[in-house]
Formats: sequence, structure tokens, C-alpha cells
Amino acid sequence: MNADSTTPKTGPSPLHLPRLLTSTLLLLVLIGLAVLLLSDLIASRKREYETVQRDSENLARVIDRQIMTAVEKIDVVLRETAIDYAPVVNDGKPRKLLDANLDLQRWMQYTPEVQKESLRVINKEGRVVYNAGNSAELPNVFVGDRAYFLQQKASKENQLVISEPLLSRFTNKWLLTLSRPMYNAKGEFGGVVQMALRTEYFQSMFEKLDIEPRSNVSLFDVNLRLLSRHPALPEQIGKQFDTPAKAGISAGLTTFHYENVSKVDGVNRLFVFRKLEGLPYLIVIGRSPEEFLYGWYVKAFLYGVAFICLSLALTSFLFVFYRHTERNRQLIAEVFEASDEAIVVTDAQGRVVTANHAFT
Repeated sequence: MNADSTTPKTGPSPLHLPRLLTSTLLLLVLIGLAVLLLSDLIASRKREYETVQRDSENLARVIDRQIMTAVEKIDVVLRETAIDYAPVVNDGKPRKLLDANLDLQRWMQYTPEVQKESLRVINKEGRVVYNAGNSAELPNVFVGDRAYFLQQKASKENQLVISEPLLSRFTNKWLLTLSRPMYNAKGEFGGVVQMALRTEYFQSMFEKLDIEPRSNVSLFDVNLRLLSRHPALPEQIGKQFDTPAKAGISAGLTTFHYENVSKVDGVNRLFVFRKLEGLPYLIVIGRSPEEFLYGWYVKAFLYGVAFICLSLALTSFLFVFYRHTERNRQLIAEVFEASDEAIVVTDAQGRVVTANHAFT
């Protein structure tokens, strides 16, 4: 034996994995678990947003179809009324007011969506000559200065014109007018037939929707003037809003979305916009993340609790394991040193690793 091999080394060798290695492995396990949980939360949050966006777009399509159905019904009545009353207004075949009123009221029964008694026949000078309501307002009602009348008068096409939001001079309510032109036997402009669609119609439609308490449904024109909203905000009707939606409208998009704090009530929402088909109006659905992410928040909380509990459990296990192995090591060391028998431990090459007192 050489000198190195015969000189014993004191101190027992460890009988367990090094603490640093064990702690490092535990830390890596916890980091890996945290990354997995965080990745799942990020992916599930993205899925929640995509689901809500898709659901809102589908709801906007349904509302679009309902509004278009109402507009188409009104347009049918306007077409038929224009055909029926063009000769009356332009070709010297007047009707008695009572008979005309009853006739127009008959047409009104097919359009319960519109303002009561709002079907009117207007001559080329812009004065109401027949209506479906009280004939006492005739012949004093003048609408020749209204934009829809001027547009119909200037146009050479038989088209449906839907007005911008108007504040009624008689009811002081916001409404939209729908109109069709009338022509005389020579094909010249001879007046307009018109009906009014009150914004309360949209309000009643929106109230039937099943939406969360902090969500809302609104109708805007392309200039972002509010026409109707649920939950209702009567004092905001007709007001123009400056929102990020302007960029989407300017770009000609028919559907777009963004998340923003509402300037109406200060609530952060995911807004989905849809331009109505063939109409200068926008359906806007606002969904509050606080509501549609509720399930996600619960999931994140449970993940956090589970991670903390697991971390504490593993740390406690490691602490108990360290204490147990340390006690065993101390016990073995005491037995090793106190033994009357000479004990020596060598490595695979026969070099002395440690030896007890009896050996030395």
C-alpha cells in the first residue's frame, strides 16, 4: 500500500442525495408545473375571448335579421301605399280624409313595429295630405325641409330611404323614418309615403335578449349616434360618441371588435360591432370580462391554491426527509466511531475513504 492508501480519512460519507441536488430537482419540478398551469390559463383565457366574440357576432346576426325583417315588412306597405296613392295625389283623384285614414290604418295593422298612426302621404310640396291618424293635423304639417324628403325629391330612383335619427316635432321622441317616392303619370316626382320607426322598438327587442347584467346591446348610426340601448339610457339617445369604432367604420369593415372602457358607464367591455346589411346602422354588443371570465377566474384561483398546497407539501416532505436522513447519518456515525472493531471504508480502487477510531 502506498502512503495515500494507508492514511485513513476521517468523517463519514453521506448516505443520501446531496441537499443541493434534491432542492434543485424540487425547484425544477415546481417551475415546470407552474409553466404548465400558466400556459393552460393563458390558452383557456384566449378561448374564452374567442367564444364570447363568436357568440356576440352570432347574436348580432340574429338582431340584424330581425331588424331587416321589420324593414322589409314596412317597405312592402310603403310600396303598396305609394302605388295606391300616387294617382290620388297627382292625378286629381282625391279621397275623403276619413276614407283615406281608414285605408291607411288598415295598412298599419301589418306593421306593429312602427309608431302608431305614422303612415303618411305627403305631396310634392312637402305637406301631409293624408295620414293614418288624426286628420286634425292636416294640412298644417310640413316636412319638406326634412333630409329624407329632399333626398327622395332629388333622386330619380324609386328607392327606400331610411333617415338619420330624428327628434319628432310632435312626440319629442327619437325615431327613424322610412319613405318611398310617388310619381305621377309622366314619371315626375309627386310626393312621398312615409312611416316612422320609433327607437323604443329596438329597445323592446333588446330587452328580450338573454345577456349578463353588465353586458349591453346598442344601436348606432354610422356617425356613432346612439339610437337605442339595453339597459336603457334615455338621456343618451341621439348623442354622438367618440370611440375606437371610428377606425373600423372608416376602413369599411362590416364586423370588428375591440376592448375598451365604455364612455357611457365606465365599464370595461369587449365590444363587437356589426354593420346592418344594406342599412347605415351598427349593432354593438358589449360583454364584460368580469362576467364572461368568471369561470376562468375560478379556475385560476383553484390552480393557484393547488400549486401552493403542492409546494408546501413537497417542501414539508423534503424537510422531514432531511431531518430523518440527518438523524440516521448521525446515528450511524456514532455507531461507526464508538465500535471497538476496526472499520475502514475504501473506494473501488482500494483507497481509504474513511475509518473509525479503533482502526486508526
